[in-house]
Amino acid sequence: MGRFKVRNIIRKQNGITLIEVLAAFVLISILTIILINVQIGSQKQYNQQFETNSEINEVSYAL
Repeated sequence: MGRFKVRNIIRKQNGITLIEVLAAFVLISILTIILINVQIGSQKQYNQQFETNSEINEVSYAL
């Protein structure tokens, strides 16, 4: 019988707790920071490659 009482108590809980909200907020924040860092790194890499290709094109035109 004790097993059914625990299930009934768990089923009667409605909503979410502040801890759950904070945990979700922290996880979303961490994922956002990671994605922003990936985007910044990709942009830097693109800019470096673009500059290198521009320099190579300028040299090839000179020749």
